[in-house]
Order: sequence, then structure tokens, then C-alpha cells
Amino acid sequence: MLRFIGAITFAFVFSSCSNKSDSILAVFKAAEEGLIQSNSAISNSSTVVYHALNKKLSEPESARQASVWQPKALLIKEKTAEIINYLDILIIELKKEAGLRLENMREVYNEDDLDAVSRLFIKKNAGEELYEKLQNYRTYILSVDQELYDQFLKTSIIITREFEQAGSKQNDFTKFFFNNVPVITALTMLRKFENNVRVLENMFITYCNNKVPSNGWNLIITAPLISQSFNHIKGGGEMEIIAGVGAYYTQAQPQITINGIAIPFDNSQGFGKYKFKTPLKAGKYSVPVKIEYIDYDGTKKMIIKKVDYTVAE
Repeated sequence: MLRFIGAITFAFVFSSCSNKSDSILAVFKAAEEGLIQSNSAISNSSTVVYHALNKKLSEPESARQASVWQPKALLIKEKTAEIINYLDILIIELKKEAGLRLENMREVYNEDDLDAVSRLFIKKNAGEELYEKLQNYRTYILSVDQELYDQFLKTSIIITREFEQAGSKQNDFTKFFFNNVPVITALTMLRKFENNVRVLENMFITYCNNKVPSNGWNLIITAPLISQSFNHIKGGGEMEIIAGVGAYYTQAQPQITINGIAIPFDNSQGFGKYKFKTPLKAGKYSVPVKIEYIDYDGTKKMIIKKVDYTVAE
């Protein structure tokens, strides 16, 4: 049975860094970069799931059920593409508000600009529009099939768990996420909303794929995924590392070792999680991560990587 890759969660805590504004910006910049990588990995995983469903349409033993569930997955794919495109446009518009320009073939804009965020999300009502589109996306994919609705109604988070559990509404959304914050913080939140969308897409289409029986492995790609909660952090702060295998079956049997410690693998979530206290002394550090798993062709694979982070003064 196909399992979903682990979602990457970032805790945006200003106190985890020094009070210097450049250090705060560095934390959010690192978080944004991590989310971009995570979004790319989840997107690749979803592509593999769509490939598996398409392949099942051509296999006699699975064609009948695939003809039921593959179109449902395509509806989710189309709706996901719409909101991802909207988020991409919003990101570009925010950068333009912050003076986007090219310098040496690189995008440059005022990352610490608070007024740019206010103009776009408050004065131009982009915050209200974003809230509506996120809610409409969740409502739509839940309506694709009653089984999907029953399975994911309580677990499909489209904004943040804290915001939704508090029963916050549209009027609170813009104030909660985009009031008096710099551009880099707003960009990071937009990447996080994209992450939520891609996570939900992958969860839902994976469920569709699992409803279609098949012989053997239908996925031809497996990819170890490693992410961390921060790249820059204050000494003594809590760091979290998440490791897993993207787009895999339970036959992958991943074994994860982080910092020399065997990490339990959560089959229901698709990742292993390791938390630890960082050193008090400022400097650059790294944590070794090893993932062993069985690839689609039955061969044993091993990936060893280092998770680098910096303890700020």
C-alpha cells in the first residue's frame, strides 16, 4: 500500500533567534528555502502517484476500479494546479510591491518591507481573497467523493492547526498572518500555504491510488526526504528533524538513524521525527542522518546526509 510522505512543519518562533532584525530575517529566509524544497519533493511524489494511477488504467486486473478513482484524482489535480498558480501570482505581486528588480540575474527586493505586505494583503484585500480560495480548495477536494470526505474531514488542515482549532474566521486571517510583518515573513507563510495544499493533494490522491488493487510495485521512484525546523537557531533552542521516503510502498521498510540513534518510523505519517536541544555555544553544527530502504526493484539502498544548522549568538 502506498504511503504518504511526511509533511514538513516549520515553527516560526522569533525567540528562537537573537533579537537582531537581520537574524530574524535569516530564520525566515532559511524557512522559506526549506519549504520550497519540501514543496518540490511533495510535487514530485504526487507526479509519481498520478503515474501509478494512469498505469493501472491499462492493466486488466485494475482497469475497472482505476476508471473510477483516476478521474477523481484528476479533479483534485486540476483544482490544485489552480490554487498553486494563484499562490505563485501572489508571491510575484508581493515581491513587486517590495521593489522587485534584477541584479546580476538575481531577484532582489526589500525583504524587511512592512508597508508592501500591508498594501497587498490589507489595502488590496489579497488577504480576504487568499482565505476564501484556501477554504474553497479544501471544500472542493473533500466533495470529490464521500469516502474522501469521511476519511479526511477532521485531518485536512489548509491554514494552520492553531488558527483552525481556535475557530478563527476570515476577519482574523489577514491580521493573524499578514499584519505588521515584513515581506520575507509573508512570503514564508505563502510557501507554507502552498505546502499545505500539496500535502492535501498528495494525501487525497494517494487514497485514490490505494483504492485500486494492483500486483507488485506500481511506483518506479523512491526518494529519501530530510528536513529540519530551523537553519539558524539560538543556543539551547529545540531543533526538530524529519526524515522519510517519498512516494513509497510499505515494502520500502525504511530504517532511519539520526545522530546515531535509531528513529521509530511512523507508517501512518510516512516519516520519523527526531528532536534535540542545540548546543549553547554559537557556531556551525551538523547532524548525520542515515536512511536505509528497499527500492522498487527489491535492492537495498542507503542514503547518508548531514543536516547543517547554525547556532546564532
